[in-house]
Amino acid sequence: MPAVMQGATLSISIFANTFLTVAGTLSGPYILEDSVLDQITFMVIAVCCLFSATFSYFFIKTTDGLTDVQKRYLYVKSE
Repeated sequence: MPAVMQGATLSISIFANTFLTVAGTLSGPYILEDSVLDQITFMVIAVCCLFSATFSYFFIKTTDGLTDVQKRYLYVKSE
């Protein structure tokens, strides 16, 4: 992320990642007490992981061989 994001968007994404990690860690034991919720939780996580892998494969651009300036403007719409 730091290679292609500007400062503000990188800060927001790091905050969201940290918040969701803490929320998942703290709520995990309560969610996984019931065997039915275990299966639902596993399916939700599996679908999210599958979506993330598909999105990354088709939409994330590679930064191999690019300079730092080119990386910063990789996702900026050219006019």
